[in-house]
Amino acid sequence: LTGSIDFALNFPPHSAPLMSVPRLLHTSWLWPISTCRPHPQILSVPIPSFSTMLKLDNRFACFEFIHHTSSEWGRGFGFIHHTSLEWGRGFGFIHHTTSEWGRGFGFIHHTSSEWGKGFGFTHHTSSEWGRGFGFLHHTSSEWGRGFGFIHHTGSEWGRGFGFIHHTSLEWGRGFGFIHHTSSEWGRGFGFIHHTGSEWGRGFGYIHHTSSEWGRGFGFIHHTSSEWGRGFGFIHHTSSEWGRGFGFIHHTSSTMLAPMSHPFMYFIQTLQHIYIRGDLVGGAWHV
Repeated sequence: LTGSIDFALNFPPHSAPLMSVPRLLHTSWLWPISTCRPHPQILSVPIPSFSTMLKLDNRFACFEFIHHTSSEWGRGFGFIHHTSLEWGRGFGFIHHTTSEWGRGFGFIHHTSSEWGKGFGFTHHTSSEWGRGFGFLHHTSSEWGRGFGFIHHTGSEWGRGFGFIHHTSLEWGRGFGFIHHTSSEWGRGFGFIHHTGSEWGRGFGYIHHTSSEWGRGFGFIHHTSSEWGRGFGFIHHTSSEWGRGFGFIHHTSSTMLAPMSHPFMYFIQTLQHIYIRGDLVGGAWHV
């Protein structure tokens, strides 16, 4: 692996105009990245353990500082993330997705997807379960979420963003200093989050949960849940598809995200203690 991996995705036709945005940003980052040259041919590349195929066409996709994936429930963490996958997640400056349950974490997020999530300055969505994280959030969706200066929603399962949030709601979410909830799919973003709920999420200094699909974003995250996620200094999980972004990540999960740079391989090796994997078709097969 001496450079980045070039491949392209077969995006839906209505998402084609979005592809012009990152072309302006393909300059040079800290490490060399590909120029994302258009591929004239169409090629399907099967990836073991994935339920999908990468398709090369006349559009571009890169994976380094730029992450593109057609995998199901794929996640991107970088400057630019474009994906047409289901439950795709983007963490960067620009995120555009037509996927179901798409999530964006950056300055601009526009999505028509179901369960779309936006984390940035502007979020507008008509999707179901839309989420906004930024200065403006307007949504008519069900289960809308707002995080920022302005939140307007008539949706069911609203979410609060403040200093104290207590809720026994199902799927309730709190973003503040104190969050306690016994709800299903409860989420906390603050200093203290304790929950025994299913799909509980914590974003703060302390997060302990035995829930399914638990997520932690902070200094300490321990979870035995399925699909656990950690974003912080310590992440331990025995869950499937667990993801960690921090100094320490241990997981026995499957289908780790692909990587393309030697530095990423080095970091993956440092984190790699209980994981046995090899690079197959551009994806970690565990």
